[in-house]
Amino acid sequence: DIDTKPMLVELEKGVQIPGTEITFDLKTIEEPEFGAAPNVFWADLITALGTEGEDGVLADLIGTLITDPSGLAPEVLLQLNYGLTDAAYVATGLAPVAPLVDGSAPLLDPEGLTLDGTIELTPPVQPI
Repeated sequence: DIDTKPMLVELEKGVQIPGTEITFDLKTIEEPEFGAAPNVFWADLITALGTEGEDGVLADLIGTLITDPSGLAPEVLLQLNYGLTDAAYVATGLAPVAPLVDGSAPLLDPEGLTLDGTIELTPPVQPI
């Protein structure tokens, strides 16, 4: 949907310049869910790209990045699929623990470790 209206811009010393204000009402497209089959829009786009260009190289690349994003860790896929910024992802508590300044991994509290080597996590308790 496009809406236009004429306007007059007035500069210093009374100079007036005619113009037009244009407003576009656009609908956004859904981002693909990485690691899953593309939705109808993305499937149609990939098909259209496959009919043009150099033997569908771009279509193959986009299709593979959506359906089989190899090399991305599961936690990165989770962040991408929910559209979280790095800060929001860390705030959820789901992000991997960041390394220390010297690059080493932070020490885990040994009380959280079980005998079989797995980690038992308990959420923090809010003080009342």
